[in-house]
Amino acid sequence: MNIKDFFQPKNSLKKGISVSTGFGILSKTSAFFTNILIAYYFGSQTGSDVYFLIFTGLAAVTTFITNFNSATVVPEYMRIKITNKEKASGFVNSIFVFYLVTGILICLSIFFAPVKIFSLLSNFPGDELERFRILLLFAAPLFLLNILNAFWGDLLTANKFYSAPYILSLITNISAVMAILFFARKFGITSVLIGLNTAAVSNFLLICFLLVKDLKHRFVINLPETKFIKNALIAFWGNIVVSFASFFPFILLSGLSAGVLTSVNYGYKTAEIPVQFIAAQIAIVLGIRFNELINEGKFEETGRLFSKGSNFLALILAAVTGYVFLLSEEIIQILFVRGAFTTVEAEISSQFLKIFVVTVFFQAVHLLILRLFMGSFLVKQLYIYQIILNLVLIVFSYFGIKSFGATGFAYSLLAIYSLNFMAGYFICKRYFGFINYRMLIKKYLKYGVIFGVLTIALSFLKPHLDFDPFIVAGIFLVIYTAIFVLLLIVQEQKQKLD
Repeated sequence: MNIKDFFQPKNSLKKGISVSTGFGILSKTSAFFTNILIAYYFGSQTGSDVYFLIFTGLAAVTTFITNFNSATVVPEYMRIKITNKEKASGFVNSIFVFYLVTGILICLSIFFAPVKIFSLLSNFPGDELERFRILLLFAAPLFLLNILNAFWGDLLTANKFYSAPYILSLITNISAVMAILFFARKFGITSVLIGLNTAAVSNFLLICFLLVKDLKHRFVINLPETKFIKNALIAFWGNIVVSFASFFPFILLSGLSAGVLTSVNYGYKTAEIPVQFIAAQIAIVLGIRFNELINEGKFEETGRLFSKGSNFLALILAAVTGYVFLLSEEIIQILFVRGAFTTVEAEISSQFLKIFVVTVFFQAVHLLILRLFMGSFLVKQLYIYQIILNLVLIVFSYFGIKSFGATGFAYSLLAIYSLNFMAGYFICKRYFGFINYRMLIKKYLKYGVIFGVLTIALSFLKPHLDFDPFIVAGIFLVIYTAIFVLLLIVQEQKQKLD
């Protein structure tokens, strides 16, 4: 099999989506396994706090590039490519030069003043950062390589290399795992960044190979048109707010006790699993269909699809939320309590997980509304919506963390997604009149009450089950699955009658 076949499945878009989804699941699984290994070898301490601050910063930069590219660069590239492939390559190369210069400036700034830069980007004391100077230095080239790989990865996707971002991510995670296993004892938490840098260099070389061999990319320069620059500036500031909002809470968390930022991260990443593996995947597929139906003017069918998809997500996420909320301690214990990660640290992470997972129940609707905006090409409205949402998140996070510590961050997220869920009614009424949002609210209340009551009832039974955490988790999994399947059957029967 040709290496290209892994990145660019032949025959159909449907096959491309299914293959990329498979690689996406592998990538996300390996990423979470990396967190488990970090917990095993390093526990929750200042070194892991500094690492997760760096990692969150890298993720924020990647989020900015991906969102900016999808909103501006990729559409313009595809438009030009229809008539002139060489001009399209020149346009892309001009954007690449901008990213390259920006990445080099960031890299050099961190390399020559690592402690000063991260003192500005965190609340860590300077002497603590000085202890991890080597870790900070390894972050310098990683920011540059991450920027370049994220940019070209999006361009590969635009050229139907659907699996490219996930395969590159999978290589990154595998490299990080191998580096931890081989170098953790000698280099400590720095071993993770050694692995990430190795993967970043490998990914960049692989991308260059694909660009030259398969895409026959021409390295010429054509400056962007004035119209593109104006649209890019709007997208730039919109995405700056979105990316900064994802990083800002961790700046505040870095000023708390050693290990708190790490414990929050473990709770947050664990709560994200159902979003990444269930809600996000379904939203991607539905988003493609939304785009097709809206372009064809089939608004009623779009409304029915939204209703069907959101009903299913409401049901499955209500079950998942109840299950994880009830068994947060057991889940953290099963996943993380071994090696350097102690039961005390697990207790802290489980408390964060308990709050974070409730936000999961409301996140699916947020993802679907984003897909409606994209499918309707309401780009300006989408940016206004995201800017407002993320500015409110920044404000809530600031006052939440300042007033209540790390718990305040968890509750601020819960408040944001809850308010956003209710705001969805007015958003749909204003822009998507074909969506029956009242029915959606009723479904959410219905499933929330059913699984809420079930969770409360089982919480009284749980203390009397003196079994191994695996057995307790298994017993409750059977109960929640049975209720979920029963409600799913009832829902399908009702849809047939309607």
